Amino acid sequence: MPSIAIQIGANRSQGAELSAEQRTAIIYALENKLSSQVKLAKEFGCHRNTIANTFKRWQERNDIKSRPRSGRPPKFCPRSRRLVKTHARRNPFWSYRALASRVTGTPSTDTIRRILKRSGIVRRLVKRKIPIGRVLAFKRKVFARRWRSEFHTISSLRNWIFSDECSVQRTSNNGPQWCWRLASEAYRIDLVNPKIHVKDISQMVWAAIWLGGRSKLVVMERDKSSERGGYSRWSYIDALEEGLLLIYQPGMIFQ
Repeated sequence: MPSIAIQIGANRSQGAELSAEQRTAIIYALENKLSSQVKLAKEFGCHRNTIANTFKRWQERNDIKSRPRSGRPPKFCPRSRRLVKTHARRNPFWSYRALASRVTGTPSTDTIRRILKRSGIVRRLVKRKIPIGRVLAFKRKVFARRWRSEFHTISSLRNWIFSDECSVQRTSNNGPQWCWRLASEAYRIDLVNPKIHVKDISQMVWAAIWLGGRSKLVVMERDKSSERGGYSRWSYIDALEEGLLLIYQPGMIFQ
């Protein structure tokens, strides 16, 4: 036998009030014991208390109308809220003002924040990341998976030395940016802030770390014999001789 909701042909949208026809059908079903409150709540997509209150209101007041609610009514309908989320997903770098201008009613910053937060969309600081191509990214992934088994315990890191060089420059990279995203999208390729080295006064330094220690900070020397007078392989070799040889012990793995 088709459900009461299907028979009256009234589908209830999420969060919407019950219509007069739906409430009439609920009262009729309960008075004639055609269905239970639990089954009716499932059929009409609402809470069991809604079914119980509807029937109680009919018994006490012979009325199926809703009482005026306390507090200010919602300013935006479900369609407007969906529109805000759609614009935030399609344009993650838009500001609050840009999102507010796309919907009617000029919502405040707090209103937009609440609407998006319910869906897990929060305005977050864009992660800085060195731009790499797909081929290099794939090679790094393969490398990480290859050595993942070596780092399953803390003790396995005692024989490993990790090093890196860094450019200290006068001019900063791209300034801080904010975007609308989910917590799991921190490193999505179109939601990161590329860390691009600019041609300005800069100095390269080298250092290394291992479990329980660190090397000294080595200021790398430019190779004056190179084509542009910058840093070359010889600059890196000199840094290793100055910094690595002081801490390296036989049997250690230099990364």
